[in-house]
Amino acid sequence: MTFRQLLGLRVQLTPIPHIEIAPAQKIVLHGVGNGGKPLCGFVDKLPAFWPAGHKYVNPQFQIDEITCPGCKAEAIKRFS
Repeated sequence: MTFRQLLGLRVQLTPIPHIEIAPAQKIVLHGVGNGGKPLCGFVDKLPAFWPAGHKYVNPQFQIDEITCPGCKAEAIKRFS
C-alpha cells in the first residue's frame, strides 16, 4: 500500500469513555518505631494496612520529612 493510498483511508475513531480523576490527596508522613507502628499511635497496624494517604519514613534519619505532628514530636524526643 502506498502512502497516497494510506492517506485515502478513512479512520473511524471510537470514543474514549470519560475517566474521573480523584482530587489530589494530602499525604501524611509518619515516623515508625521498632515494631513498625507509627510513633503517634494513630493505628495499631503495620504500614501495609494503613488507610490511604498515610505513608512512613525512618524517623531516625528523616525527622524533617515527617508531617504528622505527633510522630514528629516523638521522633525529636527519641532521636535528637
